[in-house]
This record gives sequence, structure tokens and C-alpha cells, in this order.
Amino acid sequence: MTIAQDISLASRHLFKSPGFTIAAILTLALGIGANTAMFTVIDSVLLRPLPYPHANRLMRIGEGSKQPGSDQTSLPNWQDLRSGAKSFEDIGGYIVDVAILQGSQRAEMMIAPKLTCNMLQVLRVGPKLGRGLNDSDCAEGAPPVVLLSDPAWRRNFGADPNIVGRQVRIGDVPHTVIGVMPSGFAFPDEERADAVKGIWLASRVTQEMKKRGFTLYALLGRLRQGSTERQAQAELSTVAADIRKQDPEDSKDLQFSVKPYRDAITGSVRPAFLALSSALVLVLLIACANVANLQLSRCLARHQELAVRAALGAPKWRLLRELLAEGAVLSMLGALAGLALATGILQAFRVLPEGLVPRAEEIHLRFTVIAVLAALAALATILSSSIPGLVAMNTEPQIVLRGAGRGVSHQAVRSRLAGWLVVGEVAVATALLVACSLLFRTLYNLEHKPLGFETDNVITFMAMPPNSPGYLSGAPPSKTAPAVSTHVYQPILDRLRSLPGVRYAALASSVPFDGVDMRSSFEINGHKETGQEERNRHAELRVMSGDYMRAVGTPILQGRAISDNDTDERPYVAVVNRTFARDFLRGMNPIGQRISLGGKETQMVQPYTIVGVAADAVQKRVSAPVMPELMLSYRQIPETSFFYPLLVSSATNYIIRTERGGDLSGSLRSVFHEIAPEFAIDNMQTLQKAADRSNFNQRLGFYLIGSFAAVAVVMVLIGLYGVLSQVVGQRRQEIGIRIAVGATSDEILRMILREGSLLIGAGLVIGVLGAAAMSRLIAGFLFGVRAFDAWSYTAAACALLAVGLLAASIPARRASMIEPMEALRVE
Repeated sequence: MTIAQDISLASRHLFKSPGFTIAAILTLALGIGANTAMFTVIDSVLLRPLPYPHANRLMRIGEGSKQPGSDQTSLPNWQDLRSGAKSFEDIGGYIVDVAILQGSQRAEMMIAPKLTCNMLQVLRVGPKLGRGLNDSDCAEGAPPVVLLSDPAWRRNFGADPNIVGRQVRIGDVPHTVIGVMPSGFAFPDEERADAVKGIWLASRVTQEMKKRGFTLYALLGRLRQGSTERQAQAELSTVAADIRKQDPEDSKDLQFSVKPYRDAITGSVRPAFLALSSALVLVLLIACANVANLQLSRCLARHQELAVRAALGAPKWRLLRELLAEGAVLSMLGALAGLALATGILQAFRVLPEGLVPRAEEIHLRFTVIAVLAALAALATILSSSIPGLVAMNTEPQIVLRGAGRGVSHQAVRSRLAGWLVVGEVAVATALLVACSLLFRTLYNLEHKPLGFETDNVITFMAMPPNSPGYLSGAPPSKTAPAVSTHVYQPILDRLRSLPGVRYAALASSVPFDGVDMRSSFEINGHKETGQEERNRHAELRVMSGDYMRAVGTPILQGRAISDNDTDERPYVAVVNRTFARDFLRGMNPIGQRISLGGKETQMVQPYTIVGVAADAVQKRVSAPVMPELMLSYRQIPETSFFYPLLVSSATNYIIRTERGGDLSGSLRSVFHEIAPEFAIDNMQTLQKAADRSNFNQRLGFYLIGSFAAVAVVMVLIGLYGVLSQVVGQRRQEIGIRIAVGATSDEILRMILREGSLLIGAGLVIGVLGAAAMSRLIAGFLFGVRAFDAWSYTAAACALLAVGLLAASIPARRASMIEPMEALRVE
């Protein structure tokens, strides 16, 4: 017979058993579909090259410096690396910033990375209209220029083909448009969700940028053909050593590291995807085991038919081929249904919050994914059909045809095989349940951790004035800069406070969960420190108005909070958090201590007196430790200081606590339309929404692995029920004899439950070992719980034991109710 005839015959056999066929197809569809969707995500996010020529040669270069958590470097360091690291064709730099683009219809805040003038050459990407950046664009005092993204060009300038050469306003500065980048270009890729619709500016050199301490640049290099990452790392170490010798004061701890740019972008999600992939492979194995069990049961029901055909001369390989054909039909139909399921799962990925999954817009089905789907279908065919096929091949027709009593041994073999499949299912379900339990405890710990502030009825949003220079302009502070704190921000704040339904309104340079990282070194006046203490002496810096603590609900533990009376005409004051007081003021009364910020170069010449200690509050992520924090009045930051454009004039955040949970967003926006219509408003959201997003990765992992674990438990329930039902059916006469000679119903019940418990116990032992390995994959996502948490392992084992005993109780109860005379009757 040809393969087509085998498939046709197998299809007819399957359609005669619709219940078995539907159950097998749905089981395989779940395993194949979920794995196909996850491989699509992994292929798109982790495996496929970035959208640049020879993207595998792009390397992210980071700096380890005195300031914890910093990997940016300075302009002089970049210049030394370009000349000293010969393994690279070239090294470019960029500064991620934001700006206001004054379009033809409205002002819009958007991401505005500042690029060194060789950055596009490093990426090997050019504009579709106009030209890219050249060296003259980045020179000190050069006329400002801008490159537009395709969406910004279309949305703000109506896709004007003559846009090149026109002047547009970025903030309050006219810039000449020199080009429009291709559709889909989004650099830097770690900010892809925003960069795809942003603009790019030239990083013009200023006097401040010529200092090694001015570390703003992220670096990206392109390796030469034939150079390796190890060679590059060795050269970077040599350059760092030379810089340390030249400038021991600012570069004492300087070192450089290198990693593939793709890994730098996707590193945050790699562990999660690998953990989910492991879970999905386990689900596929359970699906195949369940289908194999179904086919074993069907094979047992057809053993008389198969024996007759063998006795009439049908070769055993022919029977095996037929069973494999049936498995292939089931797998193909399961793969088709799985493809539909995978498509639905991928659609769900597209509704995730922007920026949560790197390269999310690149996730779609490709030929490679279809090939993986075919491979999964083939694997499912082999796994689900080989065991029933081998059992059929080993069937002796003369024994089967001689009668049921002599066929028990072969039925027992099939039961043992089915039992081992159930053991495997229990083991896999155990691993998934342990992972689910660990993630549940993590999510519980995150959502019940004291935040240090209240999230109910609090709205936050960012406001950027039209003349904002951007956070990282690199421009020297101007002594004639307008005092936006007094003339712009304060009138808006006063108007917001007068709105009906507003309890408190305040402003601050950063709000919880916004990811802003502004740190400063400081000195405690009159306190001598060792060199190591001095290097570690950094604190988060936040400026704010009065009522900030009331608006977010952070309690003051000692002293007082920042108030509206703390102006530039009053003594300069500061509030610190509890961690700051514990780490730097241990054994001292914090109130009255005087602190100097940053050093002479920052122009923060006047010391600040600590007047209060606030409770610790979450800063960027719930799972991150609270850092020491200094809080200052936004009206006590000198306009000539380094910090003024960073913390005050570039943008600010407004925090509104409402009387009730009503939507005030329209009223809040109307205030800006009345008072400051050219302001750009962005990221308006409730503080609760920001907190939920902070825990989104853990919540998503819990829901996904939890759903996989639920499917695994259901499959275990079905599998164990099916195996024990087979056991009861095969041992019906034996049970009848036991009852006839005096066994009670309870003894029969315990006998069947014991057999089920042995299968569950064997699976639990194997599963615990597998769970220990899987827990390592999700260790980076755990919070407040260890990877080998005894409670989680115990809970998973107890849950599976309960489910297993429930599945075993039905056939066990049926066995205990067998009538001896009926069981002993010869059919």
C-alpha cells in the first residue's frame, strides 16, 4: 500500500471513533499550539538578528564606574576607545533624551536620542530622504539639525516630500531637517516602542562634555570581520588601564565590558522566555503521553482484530505502519488546530503594554516557525504512536485468540506501560505546579509589600514646557534662564489645587515606577570618611513641591516634609529617607545635619540642612531594594546649577490625589489648555496602574505557568483515571475471586487506591527533582521566596496527591462494587 492509502485507511479508522479522535486532536493542539507560539516569540525576540546589516557584529560597550548602576561613559572615554580598540571598525555613542517637537498641528513630547555623528555609519543605516549626520553637525557651536522618524514626518508634517531643509522647532530652538529615516527604524532598540516614532538629534560637543566625569554616552561598536568578543574585551581592558593612569582621580575604578547588542536588549526577558519554553516542552510531553495512553487503550480494544489480521498473514511491520499512520493523521490535524491556537496566542502578545517585550512588533509567524510546527507534529507522531505500535508488534495472535484468561499477561504489559506514562505525567505536572507555586508566592509578596505610599485615587503625569532643552542637553546652565519653577510650574500647580475633587496636588522631578535614575554624590559636613565610603556615597535625588508627601501618602518619621515655604530666599533644606539615615547617619540625629551635593562643578555651592526623615518608599520597581534618597525643594535648585535642567526646567511630574475615584483627566488637561497650551502632556495614569505594570512580568509568568500547570493536572486526572479503569477492567475476574473468598469492599477499594498512590508517588519523586532544575530558570523572577522553598514543594505535592486520589477513587469505588458471580462468568 502507498502512503496515501495508509493515510486514507487511518482516517477511516479514526472517524469511526470520534470521541477518541477529538480528544487526541485537542490534546495535541494544546501542546503543539502553545509550543509553536512560544517558539515564534523566542525566534523573533531572542534568535533573529537585529534589523541591521551584519547585526551579529554589533556590540554594546558598558562602563563600570564609581557610581553604582552606571554603564554610560564620557566623550573623552569614547574618543580613546575609538582610537585604541582596533578590534572594532568603529564605535558610536548616543544619549537617550526627550524633547518637544512643535508640529504643524500641536506640540508633542517624544524620545529624541542624541547621536554621535558616526552612529548611523556604525549601524549601516541611512535616511530615505535627505542625508545623515556628518562630523560638522556635532562640532561645538554647530547649527542644530534633526532627523525625523517616518511616523513623526507623516503625523506632524503630512509626509511633506520637501521637508528636507525646512526648519522646525525642537523646544524653542529652530532645527534644520536634514533627513527622514526609513519606516520601522527605531534606535536605540532598547527604547524601540518610543524610538520608532521619535526624532534624532546631533550630539553637539560642549565644554561640559569634554570632562571625563560627564558620563552620558551609551556606546555601540561594530566588530571587524574576523574579530571576536574576547579580543575586543582584552583591548577594552587595555584602554581602561591607560585611562586610569592618565586620570586617576576621575577614573580610578574605570573598566569596560562588551556584550552582543542583541543580548543587551533582550537580556531582561531571556530568563522568562526560557522558563516558559521549558514549561511548554513539559506540556507537550504530557500531551504526547496522554495521546499515547489513549492509543494504548484503543490498541487494547482492537487486540482481537489485530490478532486475527496477524493470524491471517498480515506482517507485524504492516500493523506498526498502520498505527503510525493513525498517529500521523492525529498529529497533522492537531498541528493545524495548534496553528490556529498559536495565532490567537500571538495576537494576545500584541495587546501587552508597549515596551514590555523587546522587539514585540517583530513577532509573527515565519517559515522557520512552520518548519518547527512540522517538526513538533512529527515528534508528536513518534512519541504518541511508537509505544502502542511496539506493543502491537509484540502481540502473539495465538495467545490472544486462545481466550481472555491467557491474554492477561499482554494486557498487564500494556497497563504497566500506561502506568509509566502516567508517572511521567505526574512528574511533569509536579515541576509545573512547583514553579506555579513559587510564582504565586512571589506575586503575593510583591502585591503585599508595603510601598511606602498609597496608590488609591492618585494620578500622575509628566509635563514638559515648550522651551525645554531636554534632560541631557549638555548645555551650560544660563544665568538668565527663566525661573520656570516660579513663573510656569507654580501657577499651574495653584490652579490644579483649586479643582473640585482634588485633595492634594504636588510636583516632583520623578514619581514612583517611572524608572528615572538621577543620583548624586554628596558630603556630610563635618564627617570624615574613608576612600571606600566616599566611593559608595551616592543617593537618589528628587526635587518636589510642598504637599508631595501628602499627595502620595508617604509618612514623615521625624521632623517635617518639604513645604511651599522652602523657596530660594529661605535656608536650603532637605528630607532624607530611612535608608539614607541608616546607611550614612548611623548613630547620629539626622535632623540638623548639613549636606553638600555634587562638588564644585555642579554649582551647588550652598549646603542643605536635613529637616526631616521620610519612610522608605518604592522607587523604580517593587522588587528592587530601596536606595538612599535625598529630597529637595524644587525652588531651592539654583538656576545656574548642573541639576537645574535635569530636575526642574526640562520637565516635571504632577501628582494629584483626588477625593474620590472619578476620572479627572479631562479637567487636568483643561488647566494646561487654559494656562500653558504649549506644554506637552504625557504618561497620564493612576499610581495603581503604574504599580500593576511594575509587577506585570511576574503576574504574566504566574498566569501562563499556572494555566500550563492546570492543563497538566487535568491531563494527570484523565490519565490516571484511564489507567486505573483499565486495571479494574483487566482484573475484573481476579477482583471477583477476591470478593468471593472473603475480601471486603473496603479492602478492594484500598488495593486500587494503593496502586494509584504508587504511580503518583513515583511521579512525585521524579517531579521534585525536575522542579529543582526548573526553579533555577525562574530564580531571577522570584521575590521574597527561595527557589527551593519547602512550602511550595509541599503544596504542589499535596495538590497532586489529592488530585490523583480523586482520579483513583472512581475506578476504585467501581471495583469495590463488582458482583463476584457476574465477574466470574465466562464470556
